[in-house]
Amino acid sequence: MVKNYNKTNNLISSKATILIYNILRDLGLIPTLKGTKILNKAIQIVIKSNDEFIIFEDIYKEIALNYMGFNSVQIRNVIKYAIDTRNEQKSIEAFSTRAKYCFEKLNLRRLENGYFTGNEKSKNMQHKLGYKDEGIRRKKYLCLATKEYVDEHVTGLLKEDFINYD
Repeated sequence: MVKNYNKTNNLISSKATILIYNILRDLGLIPTLKGTKILNKAIQIVIKSNDEFIIFEDIYKEIALNYMGFNSVQIRNVIKYAIDTRNEQKSIEAFSTRAKYCFEKLNLRRLENGYFTGNEKSKNMQHKLGYKDEGIRRKKYLCLATKEYVDEHVTGLLKEDFINYD
């Protein structure tokens, strides 16, 4: 993956780069933060990759090669900071817009989502939109940070329970 990145350096089209940037902004990430810019680059690497499995540490190392003075741990930390400081209201609005589209344009009657144990921000955002807890999938996913399996709390949203935040 590193060889491909260093040869092309322009990972994807500028139109796709702008689309990623706009999605990150819509999710409430602050565009001027270095972490948001680096996250955009990481997404480009994943999109361009032909690998069946992605190891995030490899992506961090790859990006660190192009940012003097940064190592892979620092790259991971600036991305984490960008995500942690995102504008939560924008996240709720983006999530609401997606649900509204699903109900009004696609005529779906219910949506299913989830959050991991301990992710109170995600839990609270879903509940603000009307999602209800429906169950727990015990030790469903492997957390790459802790190398431990974590529970997924399944949530559901019926069209009639949706609270629009537009």
